[in-house]
Amino acid sequence: MLLNPSEYLSSLKQSTFAYLFYLLLTPVNLVIVNQSGQGDVIPIGLVLGPGITLLNTLSSSSANSKFQKELEENSIIGKTIKPDEDLKGLIAIRNIGYQPLSIKIRN
Repeated sequence: MLLNPSEYLSSLKQSTFAYLFYLLLTPVNLVIVNQSGQGDVIPIGLVLGPGITLLNTLSSSSANSKFQKELEENSIIGKTIKPDEDLKGLIAIRNIGYQPLSIKIRN
């Protein structure tokens, strides 16, 4: 039950939807009160919420692209191993529980 990289990438990649919750920081204000009791309000949330959301979304998108490229480059599905040759790579196997994994070599 081997999977192609595109089949398991969707279940392993980072979801950018969760980063939208940082937009809840938008109404955050910084209040600075001086000794006379007067305060200044600085709306830091207008930069903080969208800024964190944008940075995390961009970084996760970049990480997902790099991950997909690495999976495709290192996939060993369908490759032939010649005698006395080593092959390194990645394969994904559907969840088989706790059953032992057995590998058969075909000539």
